[in-house]
Amino acid sequence: MSNYKIFSLSQSRALGEKIAKHMGLELGDIQLDTFSDGEMSPSFKESVRGYSVYIIGSLHQPHDNFMEMLLTIDAAKRAGAYKVHLVTPYYAYARQDRKDKARCSIGARVIANALKANGMDSIMIVDLHAAQIEGFFNYDSPVIHITGKDIFIPHFKKIVDDSWVICSPDAGGVPRAKKFSDILNLNLIVINKRRDKPNSIASMELVGDVKGKKVLLLDDMIDTAGSLVKACELLLENGASEVSACITHGVLSGEAYNRIKESSLKNLYISDTIPVKNKNDKGVELPEKIRIVSCAPVLSKAILAINEKSSIENTLKSIIS
Repeated sequence: MSNYKIFSLSQSRALGEKIAKHMGLELGDIQLDTFSDGEMSPSFKESVRGYSVYIIGSLHQPHDNFMEMLLTIDAAKRAGAYKVHLVTPYYAYARQDRKDKARCSIGARVIANALKANGMDSIMIVDLHAAQIEGFFNYDSPVIHITGKDIFIPHFKKIVDDSWVICSPDAGGVPRAKKFSDILNLNLIVINKRRDKPNSIASMELVGDVKGKKVLLLDDMIDTAGSLVKACELLLENGASEVSACITHGVLSGEAYNRIKESSLKNLYISDTIPVKNKNDKGVELPEKIRIVSCAPVLSKAILAINEKSSIENTLKSIIS
């Protein structure tokens, strides 16, 4: 008999089912009630006493999902769970990782403090926006960080050749892009980008040669898609033969669907860390050029490694080798 059980929060049910299937398990039975005024009341419908409990839930549209997660952690602890491990592919407020203006909050730290205070034992996150967020957690509530390369490299090994180059859309993304370029043995170029405010770019310039090349843009998150479309235009203007993008978290808010659909981008590869809607809130259908590469196989192997007390690092290396 296994010593762990897996449960999913309401908006991550599809991903939870995929992870459980890869592990040869069924999702645990949890009831996630919501009162008419919006209050939530999660409860486990099976015993978790003495078990390690894995709670799968992304923190997109964070306020409801975050509150549901806090209450579910509390319910598991009160029901006698041995350990409570969070599998949180998308970590909310990750863009607020430091004070970048006077008298502002550090949202990523607020989230970490609340999760720790409520009794979680570890958290698994996919492709953190900033590596220093790991430092917001203590040694007794560690972060297991699954990077984008662990999810996408096996897919792109089947696609790319020496006619491709890897592109980082800004200086901050260079370490992420370099890992891809090193593993895939491709050249790396960079776009120097300057913002004047959130979701707005003041200027962009290209550092590197893309003439006649297929370009793969890499980033951790796509929100309104404004930056992506401008980067695509810049690369094509500088002679790229085609541009695709690989972006882990598909937030895809606002005009993102329309912008992607009308852009010159060939393909946009995203993962399912956030549920992908067939239609957005304005009724616009999911663009055909969006391709989804599931994170479930990698997350399931990482969970198994934890329970088998084996090296997660070696497990991830075996995936991309």
